[in-house]
Amino acid sequence: MHPAAAIAARAAGETWRETLAARQAAARAAAEVLAAHPGFQPPPLPPDREPVFWIFSPAWEAEAWEGAPRWAVAMALAAEGVPLSVGPIGRPLHRRMGRWGRGFRCPSAEDRCRRETVLALPPGPDSGFMEGLREAVERVYRARRALRAWAAGRPGLSFATGRSAASPRA
Repeated sequence: MHPAAAIAARAAGETWRETLAARQAAARAAAEVLAAHPGFQPPPLPPDREPVFWIFSPAWEAEAWEGAPRWAVAMALAAEGVPLSVGPIGRPLHRRMGRWGRGFRCPSAEDRCRRETVLALPPGPDSGFMEGLREAVERVYRARRALRAWAAGRPGLSFATGRSAASPRA
């Protein structure tokens, strides 16, 4: 190992536990905020584990939003300052395989792609971020019917992805 790399690794190793504990606390705080409101379900955690969330993916609960599409809610939350987006995958891999993937079904992957969102968390439990998240989710949830009407008036966008229907990736 190069001496400079060894110094960097040693310094990172000394702060690793604090970094992991801060990220776990941020994830716990975000899960508490989201669990208190309908519309998002925090990631399920086994009782004997506490993972470190580099990507925090609450599940989208479509029924709670009464027809407002996931992409429109993500856009509204982003406008409120919440760094939330629809899931990074969009379509499962087997659905992108052209004729080879047509007959193949994978219900769990398809469900995850329909429900996944991604929330960027701060590096630690920031009370200002969590309060802003709570307020933004409440405001957008109260406006869900207006958001549904707004999204319905945008026929060029796919309700599944928010991309243009003319796009080859839509």
